[in-house]
Amino acid sequence: MYSQSKALIAATLCGLLSGCATTPGQQQQAWGAGLGALTGGGLAALAGGNRQAITAGALAGGLIGWGAVKLSQYQATQTMTATQMEANGLARSVTSTTVNIQNGTATPGMVGPGNQVKVVTDYLVNAPAGISSVPIAETWSLKKDGQPLATLPAANQVRVPGGYAAEAYIPIPQTAEPGTYVVEHKVQAGTSYDVDESVFVVSR
Repeated sequence: MYSQSKALIAATLCGLLSGCATTPGQQQQAWGAGLGALTGGGLAALAGGNRQAITAGALAGGLIGWGAVKLSQYQATQTMTATQMEANGLARSVTSTTVNIQNGTATPGMVGPGNQVKVVTDYLVNAPAGISSVPIAETWSLKKDGQPLATLPAANQVRVPGGYAAEAYIPIPQTAEPGTYVVEHKVQAGTSYDVDESVFVVSR
């Protein structure tokens, strides 16, 4: 039973990784990616010899690789001053700081594992008269099939009232399952926050 379970785990990993690795580099990537699958279902399956536990657990474990994903090439630019916001009818008279996301995007719309997706959050900051700058937290979260995969570390900034475009790249793990992924864009200033969503598709 033990040898059969080991063989089934190996077969499951090969399926998750779209084929067994043949070169040392590929093998290293495969084992690194497969660790999540083993954590999710392999040990439980070895203990009980349950084929269903291996399959379900490995699929769930395959999501673990997203937990280590980090933003890269982050940058933010001011797209509009407070005066320009007022001229465009976007300025608001407020008693406390407010943030409003105008648009959240993820490009390209279709990407393969090992590549990256650019996420951009366009948002506005309105502050009460006399407030020249406010602390802002920009975050991005990933979901698939309604299940949270990863919340990327917040980019904490100090902004003057105006419009901003915050952008960064999210690397797609080699183990990413094909399908549609949802990016949740969030901007927060104190108790005020706004959320938007964008999507991209991982293909094989």
